Amino acid sequence: MFKLNNLVLLIIFFILFNLNSYSKEIVFTGNEKLQLDDLQTLSKLDIYSKNFDELLVNELIRELFISDLINDISYEFYEDKYLIKINESPIINQIIINGNLRIDEQIFIENFINKKDSIFLKRNIQNDINLIQNIYSSKGYQFVEINAVTEKINNNRINLIYNITENKPSNIFKISFYGNNFFSNRFLSSKIVSKEKSTFNIFKSGSNLNQDIFDFDNKLIEGLYNDYGFFDVKTNYEIVPYSKYNYQLNFYIEENSRVQIDNIDTSSLSDNIFNLLEKELNNFNKTLDKKDFFYDTNVINNFISASNAYLYQSNIYDLSIEAKIEFIKNKTILKIFSKPQSPFIVNKIIINGNSISKDKTIRSKIDFEPGDIINDEILSDSEVKLKTLSYLSSVNISSIKTNYNSNDILIEIDENKKTGNINFAGSLSGDTGLGLGFNINDKNIRGSGNELDFSINLNSEQTFFDFVYKTTSIKNSRIKNEYSIFNNDLDLTNSFGYKSKEYGVRYALSFQYNVNTSISSGLSFKNSEGYASTKNISSISDNIGNFNDFEFNTFISYDTKNDYLFPTDGNSFVIRALYSPNDLSDNSYYKLIFKNDNYYQISDNKNYLFLINNLGITDSQNGKLKTINAFSLGGLNFKGFDYRGIGKFDGNIYLGGNKLMTSTIGYGGDFIFDESDNINYKLFYSLGSIWDSDYASNDKFNLRSSAGISLDILTPLAPISLTYAVPIDQVSTDKTRRFNFILGTSF
Repeated sequence: MFKLNNLVLLIIFFILFNLNSYSKEIVFTGNEKLQLDDLQTLSKLDIYSKNFDELLVNELIRELFISDLINDISYEFYEDKYLIKINESPIINQIIINGNLRIDEQIFIENFINKKDSIFLKRNIQNDINLIQNIYSSKGYQFVEINAVTEKINNNRINLIYNITENKPSNIFKISFYGNNFFSNRFLSSKIVSKEKSTFNIFKSGSNLNQDIFDFDNKLIEGLYNDYGFFDVKTNYEIVPYSKYNYQLNFYIEENSRVQIDNIDTSSLSDNIFNLLEKELNNFNKTLDKKDFFYDTNVINNFISASNAYLYQSNIYDLSIEAKIEFIKNKTILKIFSKPQSPFIVNKIIINGNSISKDKTIRSKIDFEPGDIINDEILSDSEVKLKTLSYLSSVNISSIKTNYNSNDILIEIDENKKTGNINFAGSLSGDTGLGLGFNINDKNIRGSGNELDFSINLNSEQTFFDFVYKTTSIKNSRIKNEYSIFNNDLDLTNSFGYKSKEYGVRYALSFQYNVNTSISSGLSFKNSEGYASTKNISSISDNIGNFNDFEFNTFISYDTKNDYLFPTDGNSFVIRALYSPNDLSDNSYYKLIFKNDNYYQISDNKNYLFLINNLGITDSQNGKLKTINAFSLGGLNFKGFDYRGIGKFDGNIYLGGNKLMTSTIGYGGDFIFDESDNINYKLFYSLGSIWDSDYASNDKFNLRSSAGISLDILTPLAPISLTYAVPIDQVSTDKTRRFNFILGTSF
């Protein structure tokens, strides 16, 4: 009985002891910012309960530790309580970045997860370090080193410090293309965003290692081939280490076959539309025929643009002309069709995003205004047109319906904030020797869309100052006005035998008829003073004295060449007429000039034939034509002969001529050993003459000719042309020079 009672007592004591162990309360310490109610929101357990054991305490600690508000937490048992010590997360007092020389710290701070005056979170440190690395990587810094430390200000606040060691940037040292037969290396290089690091040009650092840019370039190359009918082209690239900080970018191109158009299908056009566009269709067919009917997006788009413009001129706004390629039974069909449009009346034009350019400046560049009937195709054309403006970086045009037949037009733009440039340049010519140039240009004066251009050019013959102000018509953006003030000091003692000072003003009105054709007319007034004659002969003395001259001029140009510096296809002509009337001018004369360039690309796309013609005629209306107004020949405009080396001379004084003609035929292509496609060669034969000087007797037509070779080298600074030509036909008084050079192109 006694033993049973003792066992019962033992059991009761054990139960009471365990009950007592569940009766411990929790006491929190270290929590300055967090109140008990705040802590309660962080746990599912009742923190006010007095029935905690070690298992429940551990569960509570786990829940609290998950919170970003608590940096660390621990507990200990004290008498009949659990003491839980909380280390609250501190507040970030400042974020400090050290060692960032290339990138503004605000770019980092604005994108960090950790923020000033926010709770410091350790787990966000690595995210912010990754952000720094990614930003530096986009700038070409692949080996940047970063570490983060904290600096305690007090128990509640810290400074978060990022220490950066940038190291050297990594660049694209070389860009190579493999498999491209249709496009040259130089053409592809000019189109992609990535650029090589230049050894010669200190201002050209090369592209950074940024895969997004390389992906963009890869798609861009693919798009270029698609535009010319290579629809099955395959492109890829790789980055190859060249040294620790320099890499080679290789593009691999599998061109495959180019699509040829077998048939142009216009059957879906109505008879009325077909008859209206018959001339445009015939011209389109002739253009494709010249290109052996190979698919060419530019040719097709030009036809579509011209056709739609003709429809709108004919007040047809409810349809537009479209084109698409269809492949039917191994045949390539270019289908020309009309697409229904929903014309609407322009209610109002809203322009957003222009902090510099004035509203009227933007409005003057589009071909519609409130009250006009337009359609979506016209909006699209206007958007493309605005994107060509140098002071706008992006343009988006959309329409907002206001009622059943009118829409508001929303033009959203992003401006180039920097529209002005200051440039210094040097020139080198076998004709006029070393030259220097200085230019200040602003293409958007005070947001007006008007352009200011001030230039100074110096060489061995002249010091020329020119101040030009260009405005665009508010009514028609294709019309431009140009106002100019100029001053020119000429030293012609080595050629015409005297010096001259000139100053004057010019005005010109130009009209851009289309992308290829422009027309300009103008008026100028010039005061000139000839002095410092070297001989007492009439060709010099007639230029000595003070003269006032008015001159009217007209200029017409047409240009379809495929490249400004190194054309391989297309043609151009320039017609220029100048007239100085007898009643208004001391030196009355007229001058007509015709220049025609023709380039015929051979099938391999790198070699071509060319034919260049020049004709000129001028004469005085009140006596002899002064030598300063006559033509000159030789040097860069007729290779194999000296500058002003062809024509009549009076001793060593050059007389020039009233009539001029030259014709050059040749063959050109890429230099065979030039893998970078930076050297062009031309083989040429030139013939021509200058004659009929008013200061020479028996100055008849005498044919001159020469043959030679030129190398045009595209350097990082500028094109350099080297020419060697041998005179074949000449007269005894001609001055020859076989070797010639220029910073520029040879023809």
